[in-house]
Amino acid sequence: MKYFGRERVCLSFIEKESHGKILNIGAGEIKWLENDIFLGKKNFISTDIEDKNLGIENPAKTKLKVDARKIPLKDSSISEVIILDVLEHIKEDSKVLKEIHRVLKKNGVLVISVPNDNFLSYFKPSQEIRLL
Repeated sequence: MKYFGRERVCLSFIEKESHGKILNIGAGEIKWLENDIFLGKKNFISTDIEDKNLGIENPAKTKLKVDARKIPLKDSSISEVIILDVLEHIKEDSKVLKEIHRVLKKNGVLVISVPNDNFLSYFKPSQEIRLL
């Protein structure tokens, strides 16, 4: 499957062959990570705040109903966190970022995407940020 736009850019940062646990916050209605990129992977955890996005159309082996402000996972237990086009929907986004930091292993990978539809976004569509 070919990806374009933000999906293509995000995919370039995602570690698809990670052997650690991968947490997707906000499966949403599309579920392209669940249905293509991580299909059948036992180390992939799909989450959403709504039950309808964790139903039969979501083929992830592990699915959790999660409020991203309080992730029910152990500290430093996740190798990669993916949160695409979700953060802008949460008023308490700083709580979400603190929770991600808590569950993410040291030197873990965090891939975040939020809409950036202004003119300048075409010149630099992505930026890598390292959390220490």
